[in-house]
Amino acid sequence: MASITWTGKGSDANWTTAADWNPTKAAPGSSDLAVLNATLTPPGGSFTVYVNGTTGNVTVGALQWVTSSTESATIDLSQGATFTINTPATGVGISGASAYGVFDLHNANSGSTLQIGSSGTAFRISGEQYVDFANDGTGIATVYWDALASNLTYSKLDLVNFESNDRLELANTFGATSTSVSVSYTGSASSGVLTVSNNGTAIESVHLTSTDGRDLTKADWTANVSGGVLDITNPCFLRGTRIATLRGEVAVEDLHIGDLVVTTTAGALPVKWIGTRGFITKLVNEHHRVALLPVRIAAGALGEASPARDLYVSPEHMLCLDDVLIPAEKLLNGTTITRAEGFDVVQYFHIELPRHAVLYAEGAPAESFLDTGNRNMFTNVLSYLELGHDLDAPPQPACLPIVTAGEALAAVRARLAARAAQLGLATTEDDNLHLRVDGIAIRPESCVGDSVRFIVPAGARQVRIVSRSVVLADLDPASGDHRRLGICLSGMSVADSNVPLDHAGFTTGFHAAEGTHRWTQGDALLPENLTAAMPGGFVLDLKLVRTGLRYATPPQADVISLRARRPVVRSAERLSA
Repeated sequence: MASITWTGKGSDANWTTAADWNPTKAAPGSSDLAVLNATLTPPGGSFTVYVNGTTGNVTVGALQWVTSSTESATIDLSQGATFTINTPATGVGISGASAYGVFDLHNANSGSTLQIGSSGTAFRISGEQYVDFANDGTGIATVYWDALASNLTYSKLDLVNFESNDRLELANTFGATSTSVSVSYTGSASSGVLTVSNNGTAIESVHLTSTDGRDLTKADWTANVSGGVLDITNPCFLRGTRIATLRGEVAVEDLHIGDLVVTTTAGALPVKWIGTRGFITKLVNEHHRVALLPVRIAAGALGEASPARDLYVSPEHMLCLDDVLIPAEKLLNGTTITRAEGFDVVQYFHIELPRHAVLYAEGAPAESFLDTGNRNMFTNVLSYLELGHDLDAPPQPACLPIVTAGEALAAVRARLAARAAQLGLATTEDDNLHLRVDGIAIRPESCVGDSVRFIVPAGARQVRIVSRSVVLADLDPASGDHRRLGICLSGMSVADSNVPLDHAGFTTGFHAAEGTHRWTQGDALLPENLTAAMPGGFVLDLKLVRTGLRYATPPQADVISLRARRPVVRSAERLSA
């Protein structure tokens, strides 16, 4: 493995600039050791090396930091860049000091990715590695291990500024079963350090720090093992929605009666009362879930820095757009404004002012509490009486017209759709249909008209039909269809033998058969008795119904990372209606 050292002599500090490297005068390649030495002269002192996704991604054999408390080195990944560190044949994949050797991941629009290791081989990290999520957009910044879980050794990461648009993934597709991987805390419940274990053996530890500088607690993250990938995300930072006041932005749970809140319609107004309510989602009837689960307005969805970071409100909470008030659920578009389904526990806050007004929540214009006779929905309603307020006082009128349908709503929805497209989020008819065979993606062998053929390799155990998926009502609130829809099948054959659409084994990931067709949910598992009978491999033919269904792109799971996950109890303390 050739050792190539950064010299910093180039004019643009771009990783691919040949003049910045010594001795080969070329950037390190997939079998080279890249040395970032901040103590050399040159470069002499702290420096930053830029990897830009528009000019090319980077792959190296291994990486070594040489830094000190006064001299740091940073790899800055932007514009969707991917930086890959291969597993070396021998030795350590990443070495060097942690706090002064930094991966800076940006997530503007298309997020950047740090990929550590390669399929199924051991990967060693010497020293704690420091990864800073810049959180400057709506894309997902990802740290990804592509190595067998049981072979990861000495891994330790310190992830800072970790928030809802960030992801930590650990591949587990090369031998270890998904059930053998677990995530738990070490130390106290609030230590912010989690340990990933395989078959009871600790293989790595990760320290998560939020954007406000605090250690994340167990309620702040969720871990999901699906398709061979351990996925650790933080769908919603709790106790954090920031409200603009005369003393600056204040988390909603830290507001006090009398605090002066900045409004767009009435100047600064004092907080009169703060109502709160909560529920445990698994105890809520499925029919009522959509009325209770939060709506997520992604950072920048309404305009530049509006909201400044992801905002979560109840479905009926109204936002101010084009000088009218519109309930959040009427703005759902499947991309930048979506339902947040990843909560076990939800707690809402709502701020009442002396009169109805528009305040700023995460920089976005949202209403204060409007009393429509619904005060009794709050669990702390008695505190309103204790403050001496009159329940018989006439309700205040809305500060602006309320729009729930018609041309005004259509105009706002069209503008937000254009905004989503500007951010790189749109809809497409491309279903991205493929198979997931024992965790490995397999693309179609052929696509002719409505017929799609796959070749399933020998030894396949678990075969899943995977595609993009969408909830129609989350794309267009006028639709009453709340099912998650993947692809629509009109026929299926395995090894040239027809399989009826009402096959009793079609349970996981399938909707009920509807006569001539059957929908998947986007991730449908074939019955094991179909695959086990053909250990030598087989041909799978799917006949599709072209419905014109449009899917979010990138897929919603990539945009917001808010799939339903249940390993830990979660809570959301957010602005509510």
